[in-house]
Amino acid sequence: MTSLYREKTVSRFSQLILFFISCWFLTNITASALAAEKPTVIVLFKGKVYLLDKQKKRIPAAVGQEFLISRYPRIQVDDAATLYLQQGNKLVELKKAGIYGLSELFTGRPSVSGRFLSFLSDLIAPRSYVSQVRVRSETGNFGLDDEQTFDDLWQQLVLEDSQKPSQFGNKDLLAMAAWYQQKGNAIRVAYLMERINASENGSNYVYREMRMDALQKVSLSDINKELQETRALAEKKYTPGNHKAILIGINSYDEPSWQALKTPINDVEELKSVLVRDYFFSDNDIVLLKNATFDNIIGAFNDIKRVTDSDTSLLIYFAGHGYYPPGEDEGYWVPRDAGSPETQRLFIPTSTILSKIKAIQSRHTLVIADSCFSGSLIRTTRGTATNSRFFRELSSKKSRQIITSGGLEPVSDQGWGNNSVFAGKLLDILTQKRSTPLSASELALNLRKEVKNADAAQTPEYGRLHIPDDENGEFFFVRKDQELATVITQPAPAITVKDHESPGQTEHVEEEIILYDRDGYRLNIGFGIHMAVLNYRFSYEDSENKDKSEKDSTSLSGTMLNIGLKTTDKRLSYEVSANFGQLSTSSFECDSEDEETEFCKRYAEASVSGRYNSFGIFAGYNLLPHYPLDLEFGGGFLYQNYSFKKLLDAEDLDSTFISTCARIEFSYLFGDWYLGERNDFCVRTYQIDGTLSDFENSSLSDLQIPFNFKINLVASYRF
Repeated sequence: MTSLYREKTVSRFSQLILFFISCWFLTNITASALAAEKPTVIVLFKGKVYLLDKQKKRIPAAVGQEFLISRYPRIQVDDAATLYLQQGNKLVELKKAGIYGLSELFTGRPSVSGRFLSFLSDLIAPRSYVSQVRVRSETGNFGLDDEQTFDDLWQQLVLEDSQKPSQFGNKDLLAMAAWYQQKGNAIRVAYLMERINASENGSNYVYREMRMDALQKVSLSDINKELQETRALAEKKYTPGNHKAILIGINSYDEPSWQALKTPINDVEELKSVLVRDYFFSDNDIVLLKNATFDNIIGAFNDIKRVTDSDTSLLIYFAGHGYYPPGEDEGYWVPRDAGSPETQRLFIPTSTILSKIKAIQSRHTLVIADSCFSGSLIRTTRGTATNSRFFRELSSKKSRQIITSGGLEPVSDQGWGNNSVFAGKLLDILTQKRSTPLSASELALNLRKEVKNADAAQTPEYGRLHIPDDENGEFFFVRKDQELATVITQPAPAITVKDHESPGQTEHVEEEIILYDRDGYRLNIGFGIHMAVLNYRFSYEDSENKDKSEKDSTSLSGTMLNIGLKTTDKRLSYEVSANFGQLSTSSFECDSEDEETEFCKRYAEASVSGRYNSFGIFAGYNLLPHYPLDLEFGGGFLYQNYSFKKLLDAEDLDSTFISTCARIEFSYLFGDWYLGERNDFCVRTYQIDGTLSDFENSSLSDLQIPFNFKINLVASYRF
């Protein structure tokens, strides 16, 4: 019987083991199958990493690449390579060379939990992780060092217009985050990770965890301060600068062979009016030449050279006759006193104009020529409109640009009321209100379109002058009503966070990000309830005339006023506070079963009343730095004084002692105002002075206040 029982037990045990093995096997098979169908993303790598398909063909990996394990079941990591892969809520890190089965990797390997920012430190060369065209410049000139490059990118990011799509993709932002992570700038890393997470609407688990990791290291007030300092620096750096102009309009000529013109003088007079009224040109900085001679024009160039510096934007406008002799590779401006085309006396060749401009040490020079054959000044057209969001970068580089009313062709001096068709369209464009500065290249594109739409026979051209110090910068027309500082520092509302979710949260609703800046001093005023416990010993004789004593306690309660001065630095706060209140109890309530006791007979109608004062120092730590709601835990020390005028059958007792206190505080932020509720739990530690515990009569002794509790409604103002 025993043997049969043992056999049945072994059989059942074997079946149970087999059942668990089958479950484990099916679970792994199912997990592998699910893993094979889940998209896997190559978050980041350095070194050489390859995907292997089913035929073991190696495919070079790419950052951001998404693939299915069913198609690429293995991945190869070479020596000195680092790889981060994401699948769902798992982030896997590989740093050892080898070939890995991806199904087993995700089913059997834990995620890189708790250090999601670590891969930023592994990125040695952030520029290798980002498009060079975006990170550096469209010209391919990578002359800036890394520090200057990423600082410039940071500034552009902070100053972006929130109403327009960002010029930065997540790869760009991660490259910047990697750079600042290596440099130990946790504030900028946190801001960048917030922007990356927001771009994905919080749906990317890795970005969300990285964001949480980053925000643990800094306070939002730190980020806000960094953003404000960046904008202030940009506002100081990118100013309108000096603006000067030479405006030349020639209607009549001394030489009869030159036909008189009708609009040039009116064109330059109206242009001057627009520049002074709407732009950063003053009347004294504009040289207006009407029917200018050769000496007038050359003298104006010489004079402007003496008052121009490296912060000057110079506009040169010429409206008059131009001449391009057949067979020559050079054009001419024709002043009022010029000779005939046969003599070319006092003609101003383009080489002289370029020489004069080259000698002027301005930051930007823009030539606008409304004359025949003016296109001979153009080097080569280098592009069309430049988006004005690059104002900060392009305005800092030198520019030597030209816009002409036509190419190597005659142009009309009429066609638009009292202006030439070219000048009329130029004035129309310049008088239009706009939210961003107008670049010379954008102006040229608009002029070309508007002049052709007016059915003019001429075609405006745009290009660069034959001057070597041109750095492909831009001349900008900045309107006064644009308030340049606002235009160039129109940021995406600084990072706002109303819903910083906890790690592991699966749902996320990203809202506008607000920085809750708590730093500074607060003046607190509160009203509340103070409760204390009074312990005592009561001695009496029982019915058998035997001496007895009992320990008991009663509660005291009252109202109090709280005044405090609090300072907050990041998540820590420190407060000096004072409390003033009144304590009392009307009588000692005795239950029916206790009414016959000696204590109730003697003290049933007795009352307790007294005053309470305290002064203390507290420290606190905020657990919710990313919310407008404070949850603060802390503690401190209180100097407490109780003064009783009536206490049972004793008179004028007092007690002074030091207490340790724990504090819990809730408060909500309304700008600089705070409204909240505070709880203090205080336990007596050391009695300094007083008669309370020393009091003793025939029935009462050992009077003590071992514990007290305060509840306050507190309002405070930050200053």
